[in-house]
Amino acid sequence: MPDGEVDGQTGKLILLVSIILLVFVIIVGGVFFWFAQQRRNNQPPPPQNTNQQSPPPQNTNQQPAPSGGTGSRPPQSQQPPPVSPSSTGQRTVAQQQRVDSFITDGRDFTLGNTREEIIANLGQPKKETIANIKNRHTPSQTDKTDTLEYDGLTVEIYQVTAGNQQLLDSVTITNAQYPVKYALDIGTTGTHVTEVLGPPDERNGNVSIYQDEQGLNRVLFTIGENRVNRIEWDYYVD
Repeated sequence: MPDGEVDGQTGKLILLVSIILLVFVIIVGGVFFWFAQQRRNNQPPPPQNTNQQSPPPQNTNQQPAPSGGTGSRPPQSQQPPPVSPSSTGQRTVAQQQRVDSFITDGRDFTLGNTREEIIANLGQPKKETIANIKNRHTPSQTDKTDTLEYDGLTVEIYQVTAGNQQLLDSVTITNAQYPVKYALDIGTTGTHVTEVLGPPDERNGNVSIYQDEQGLNRVLFTIGENRVNRIEWDYYVD
């Protein structure tokens, strides 16, 4: 084969090999690029920053501005807290009705209103004391107080000389043998008294004082160690 023809064939071979290598490089590069793209697509997204601070909560207690004028309502924070009835000495209607009923007819045993009736119901007292007292309206008139004492019970009667009238002045019990209404007997708790009758009108030491609606008659509970040990009905005599 002539030298010129050999050189021509050699050049063609080199060119063919070069093309093959170039195609191979392009294919390999394309394959690597495809794998790299797939790997990037399959990576999980980066975790969110859970420590990111949330915006501060709105102040729901913010008060609206006053509407103006002398009668405008002040902000709630400046208003006094609601006061319960027990802290002011107020009673509910039902409690006041029980107080009035207890003062008028709270004894759950038969007593009577005169000396004769009381002795007829309870028998002769252990002790009877009669004292003279001036009539508040007529100082020249002398009336009497008659005190009958039994075991755990003392009754005082005001005897008006003019007309020979007898008025029940006070009744005091210190013994549970004399029952009273609403289970407020001697020995009951002071807490139970408040639950039934409500807060007293006045407290004088360990004595809780309840008045009727007119403020004339009253009942006094003496309480020691949260136990009632004395009940006194005090009636207005005029």
